[in-house]
Amino acid sequence: MTGTLNKKEADELKETVNDKYLGLPGAIWCVFAGLCYGTMNVFAKLAYERGMIVSRFVMMRFIVLLIASYTFGKIVRKTDFDLRKYNKKSIMVVFFRSTLSLFSKILQYSAISYIPLSMSSCISFTTGPIFAALLSFVLIREKLTLSEILSILCGIIGTMMLTMPQWFLWMGIDATAIQSRLSDDTKDHIYYYFGISIALGSSAIDVVTYFLIRKVGTTIPKAIFPFISGIIATTLIMIYCAIYEPLDWGYFFTTPEQKAASDPNNAGKELAPDTSAEYTTAI
Repeated sequence: MTGTLNKKEADELKETVNDKYLGLPGAIWCVFAGLCYGTMNVFAKLAYERGMIVSRFVMMRFIVLLIASYTFGKIVRKTDFDLRKYNKKSIMVVFFRSTLSLFSKILQYSAISYIPLSMSSCISFTTGPIFAALLSFVLIREKLTLSEILSILCGIIGTMMLTMPQWFLWMGIDATAIQSRLSDDTKDHIYYYFGISIALGSSAIDVVTYFLIRKVGTTIPKAIFPFISGIIATTLIMIYCAIYEPLDWGYFFTTPEQKAASDPNNAGKELAPDTSAEYTTAI
């Protein structure tokens, strides 16, 4: 389609945008999604400071996703959640994609325990587009422009400078400051380099899930994707917890002091004062 739209075409386009995106431009939804995505990492860090562990945090995330996607799909999109009515191959791809998504989120929220929150978030947001561009070139032969190639190179160099600054000492950068930062990070985070590795792994797996969504396309309603992810993730984590980390449902409603007092390993020990209020103030 070339030139300007006539009134009929403009009205049809407006109706389509309002129906698919609730009247908001796609760029606005991308900004909102990025804000929510980054905020989740902050809440994860705060939860870990108060005794939450990765499996429980990930499970709660997917439970909310399951409920929200079903509610939104039913009320707003009028989605039929009877999976038997959709293409079986597409549903199987979505199931596989949901399993990868669970694995990716476990890596992402585990990385926050091993490296600083700011670094974990930077790795996720910086390397995602890089992996996406590279996979687009490899898998679907999508041509890269010169500006995209330069952006990828800059992103790779920037990520390396963030995670491995000691590799750039030849540039005349203040070695004392770099060594001091690395010393502090490795001291505060014993598995520093392991954390960087799993953060990169999470970002790469995320990109694969996006390609799977593209493969399925519009053969099934969009609300089905998070709905199936919620079912898969919640089920698998509950099975895992039942075997390795038995769930105490009262855990979600007790304070750090109550958890510490009920821990048999703390018997006879004087409990440290609660610093959660001070931590929250600092944040």
